[in-house]
Amino acid sequence: MSETGRKQAESLGLSLQDTKIDTVYSSPLKRALVTAEAIARYQGLEVQVISALKEMEVGDLEGLSLIELGTNFSQYLVEWRDGEGASKLPGGESLVDLANRCGQLFKV
Repeated sequence: MSETGRKQAESLGLSLQDTKIDTVYSSPLKRALVTAEAIARYQGLEVQVISALKEMEVGDLEGLSLIELGTNFSQYLVEWRDGEGASKLPGGESLVDLANRCGQLFKV
């Protein structure tokens, strides 16, 4: 997270200091955790880190540029989009997998 991002997270925590928050959850990913910690600090809370809140696993697409995606995966991405993300990304997960993973955390 950049210095600008850290300042923005701190500003967010400060702006929420008068809002009653019972629990702060975060992905273990650093940028999410830094933001959650800034919010929790102003609430006097500990951040509850939950690995299931990590971003979608994109598998073989990780780190590829838009040009590389267009060159190597364009047809697959069109089919994935048209299927509303129901199929798994190569080496990754589907939107359905992501929804199930995260949805299990917040069942009421």
